[in-house]
Amino acid sequence: MRTPRGRGLVFGAVVLVGGALAGTARAEEGVEKAVSVAVSFGAEQNDTVRAAGGGVPGGDGTMTGLTAIASGGPIALGLTGELSSSVDGIANRTFGGLAGVRLPITPRLRVLALGEAGWRKFSDAPNFIFEDTVTPSDLSLPYVGGRVGITMLVMKHLDLGFMAFARQDLGEDTMVVHKDGWLGGDATDTAYRVGGFATGAALQIGIRFDTTRPFNDPARRIPIPKT
Repeated sequence: MRTPRGRGLVFGAVVLVGGALAGTARAEEGVEKAVSVAVSFGAEQNDTVRAAGGGVPGGDGTMTGLTAIASGGPIALGLTGELSSSVDGIANRTFGGLAGVRLPITPRLRVLALGEAGWRKFSDAPNFIFEDTVTPSDLSLPYVGGRVGITMLVMKHLDLGFMAFARQDLGEDTMVVHKDGWLGGDATDTAYRVGGFATGAALQIGIRFDTTRPFNDPARRIPIPKT
């Protein structure tokens, strides 16, 4: 089970790595304007849904997401939405905004360090065989976090990358999963605490459109009339 100290170390490592990578970028190669959209596929350690009586959190698993980022110079703003693994009929999603920097290392390589804030939504996941009922059926908590990433254009606009992230929910609440008895068995009610910490990493694939021109590019220089 992760301790508060362990969580702090993970989040601190994410921030430090982001700062170190961003510091290697050269300002004279800044992206003037860029827009990117990417889907992400990865894995995460997630204790945002756990049995109220204690025990090992069951939210570790896969995640998928969609992110859109626009930047002008080094400043980057974006939106993100992600779907985490469900736990015993409780679906887990995040929706948030991003703000930070997107900086160049080479004409095709970009490094990102972004803060993140938004809402984590817990809800009653669809059932395909047995009907379980989650009460309340929808519940949201605010969260804050951050991510660092690196992306590279491998063709004209195809953008491949990798990101690491950490998120902390602000507050906790309780949801109850009701299961009807199967073949005459007794019905059960299980309480879960929702709200916690999640961290993970993912591969990204998307598209990026940008105008990249170093400030020392001859095309940017003001022509001087010959005398």
